[in-house]
Amino acid sequence: MIITNMGLAITHWLGFQDKIGRAFMMNEDALKYPLSDYLVNEGNVDIKSIELQRPHPNFSTRLVDLTVLDLTNQQLKNLFELKLATSYTKHSKEKQRIFDDIIRLYFASLVTTKNYGKVYI
Repeated sequence: MIITNMGLAITHWLGFQDKIGRAFMMNEDALKYPLSDYLVNEGNVDIKSIELQRPHPNFSTRLVDLTVLDLTNQQLKNLFELKLATSYTKHSKEKQRIFDDIIRLYFASLVTTKNYGKVYI
């Protein structure tokens, strides 16, 4: 997976949504769909292996935005926590929320590195 291409694909998708008047719909949840589409169309992820809003492997009351599972053994291959930066991102509460997600991803990486070793934020 080439991270740069994935970022560019999502950037273009966001630009397209803006151009057709859907910018008002853009939020973190909306990012799951172009990311899933990219992963599947890149060719090495089966659509059935993608789960949206799966419980975190270490914190069951918290959800991870997008996970990719190995369909043969249901082990985690990848975790994605998505953030959409806005003018609100500069506030302390939002910075804390982002920091908390990074820490939770660190703990998730301890689980996924045993299997495949990929966690993204």
